[in-house]
Amino acid sequence: MVKDKPVEIKGESPRTEEVVSPGTPGEPQPEAKPTAAPPQEQPQEVTSEPEKTTPKPSVLLVRTRAPEDKVKYLNILDHGDSGVGKTRFAGTMIEEGLKVLYITFNEDELLTLDMMGIHGYDYVVITDYEKQLWPLYLGLRRNKPGYEGLILDGLGDLQQSAKDYELAGNDGVGMKFMEEAMKGNRRMYLQNWGNLLEMTRHFLDPVLKLPLHKIVTCISESDDDPKTGKAKIYPGLQGSMQQLIAAHFSIVAFSYIAHSRDRTYYCLTTQPHEAISTKDRTGLCRVMVNPKFRTFLNAWSGKVDPPGKLEVDLAKALIIRPRSTRVTPESKPKD
Repeated sequence: MVKDKPVEIKGESPRTEEVVSPGTPGEPQPEAKPTAAPPQEQPQEVTSEPEKTTPKPSVLLVRTRAPEDKVKYLNILDHGDSGVGKTRFAGTMIEEGLKVLYITFNEDELLTLDMMGIHGYDYVVITDYEKQLWPLYLGLRRNKPGYEGLILDGLGDLQQSAKDYELAGNDGVGMKFMEEAMKGNRRMYLQNWGNLLEMTRHFLDPVLKLPLHKIVTCISESDDDPKTGKAKIYPGLQGSMQQLIAAHFSIVAFSYIAHSRDRTYYCLTTQPHEAISTKDRTGLCRVMVNPKFRTFLNAWSGKVDPPGKLEVDLAKALIIRPRSTRVTPESKPKD
């Protein structure tokens, strides 16, 4: 048994000391009974039916096309030989009064715009693929100057810069690379071609998605159509990008020079042709003499300018005979 006996200690306040009586020798002390745990509540079975929830419709899957949902910017690719008016056509975008950024890889291209009397536009000459291209894209995304149009004059030059960058590797595009390239010691292998395709795509695709009107120019070259085997004029790009590039643009035009009645005309066509890579989602599909960007803007806004008599006549007289790249008995050099 346990009793409380008061014990008094000098200098200290009284406290209670616990005293335990030993009890009878040999007699076992009673064990404390364990306290039973409180009964746990058993989960009740739910007999009612689960509450039905109506799925929320997704606004990302289906949309109803409205007039204001129309594509707001034109992406035009213009290809052709050197000196047929590609830069001249691109300059007409600046003449429309739009705030335009002009990008080129060759400063000599600016002479065409100078001779047209076009001034007051912003421009960039790309001389370093690695250091200039990515900051340029970031600047276009932010678009603090408020550009409304973009001209990329020389898509083939862009691809060549990417190719040099790929071949140079860690050496960089410097004197050592130029010396090795001139000696033929820098060659493209399968992996390099794959990298070149991705490098061109990863710059061009984001640029074409920017909220601006775009005109991109490119030199043309003949190649065999992989479907028909016949010779066809394509944008002069290297690798598989040559046939794939048209899918990235709403308009693929071909510039050329036509002669009629002892006169020379700068012409552009978007009409379908078995021997030329062309495309026109505005529905114009016609030949234009001294082409203007305004003609495409009008078609895009629903105001189609009818072709003139000269343009109709030149369209009928358009004959393109691209040279095949295949070696035939007639094209083999004679011994």
